[in-house]
Amino acid sequence: MPVLDAATCQEWLAAWAAAWDVPELPASVRIVFSGRLQSTLGRCSPRDGLIRLNPGLLEGDPDTLREVVCHEAAHVAAWLLHGRRAKAHGSEWKQLMLQAGYAPRVRWAEAAVPDSVRERRRPTVVYVHTCPICRAHWVARRTSSAWRCAACRDAGREGRLTVSRRQPSHSVPIAAGSSKP
Repeated sequence: MPVLDAATCQEWLAAWAAAWDVPELPASVRIVFSGRLQSTLGRCSPRDGLIRLNPGLLEGDPDTLREVVCHEAAHVAAWLLHGRRAKAHGSEWKQLMLQAGYAPRVRWAEAAVPDSVRERRRPTVVYVHTCPICRAHWVARRTSSAWRCAACRDAGREGRLTVSRRQPSHSVPIAAGSSKP
């Protein structure tokens, strides 16, 4: 597994510090890899200068890692330049990303997310709420004991649903019904 060494980080940060005219940037940033990050590529606490990265980035394309580090470092730079006035993905941050040569994107298309990051994600569990009378069903990410089958209720029945847990495939819609029961 490739390792992101401190010298490489300092080199990247120094280049962006020069481009952004923020000489204190390299000394203000601390980068760690956090196993808690599973669905996001990185997180930043600009005030503290702490950048947390998804460990799956280490196994992916080095250019992707560099762009994610730049994205998070731009948050720290925006904080250093503008303080609390700088919005997370506001115009100041966007300008810094453009100056670094990257598109100021906030989200990555699923196909662009490295496989090594996608593989780290916890499988999404869904719950199927089924009417035992008419077999109508609704799929949700959480259980709801309050849901009732509207068609069965209208027919004078209780309409209580049974709930089962299911690991979804990519083709399973999250909301199988047109509306909540």
